[in-house]
Amino acid sequence: MTTHNPDTFDYYIPVLCVAGSDPSGGAGIQADLKTCEAFGCYGMAVVSGLTAQSPSRVTAVRSVSDFMEAQLETLLDEVRPAAVKTGMLADVGAVKAMATAIKRYGLKNVTSDPVMVSTSGYALTDSSYIEALTTLLLPHVTIITPNVPEAEVLTDLSITSLNDCCRAAKLISRRYGCRCVLVKGGHITGNIAADTLYVAHTDTFHIFESERIITPNTHGTGCRLSTAIACGLGCGLSVPDAVDRAKNWLAAELRRYARYRFPKSLQNPHL
Repeated sequence: MTTHNPDTFDYYIPVLCVAGSDPSGGAGIQADLKTCEAFGCYGMAVVSGLTAQSPSRVTAVRSVSDFMEAQLETLLDEVRPAAVKTGMLADVGAVKAMATAIKRYGLKNVTSDPVMVSTSGYALTDSSYIEALTTLLLPHVTIITPNVPEAEVLTDLSITSLNDCCRAAKLISRRYGCRCVLVKGGHITGNIAADTLYVAHTDTFHIFESERIITPNTHGTGCRLSTAIACGLGCGLSVPDAVDRAKNWLAAELRRYARYRFPKSLQNPHL
């Protein structure tokens, strides 16, 4: 019989990802777990919803919020994550289940990617969802990472410039009690892509600029970025450092796979 001294064990850095399932593997839980692996973290997954989607479109969404509570309780009664990432929470029930778990278990280092509309334009939320998100969940997260359309929904502002991103980030923080807000500026045109981080407790902005990478492989970039930030927080980084590391990693991934495509022999010839 082989025995082990507990003092010699190495320990996982568990990161809990709560999001929808993407059959194409490019976004959602599937992308989250791949990202955790890339950062040497131990990815755990609670499924909040099912989607019917391909790399280019979403055709249906089904919530499993009635089962989320059981998933969360069973896991968190035994394992506490070093960090949490929430992505698509498909209905009010899912938001409530997540907010309850954060408070009940004292979850820390929570990154929220407030998925509202898919890249292809499929609406994933309604007004009751947004109210639940902003009142029940956002006051308890470490950082929220809306893109420009999502930030516009949260602020009622028209966002077309870096200055607008700064205004929106600070307004989201003050209006909803968010500690840190990262407004992703990828929807603003130009050769330079800039993301704006507002940190409430220091009342400071951090601007992360990078060259815009031309690639069709942008499906799931928001999922991967928010999960990468969660991994950084779980490893002990500050929010600005976690964002910086996550953005550098994602840019390298986009450059690395810019020329990749699915083989034509495996695609539907009728598309």
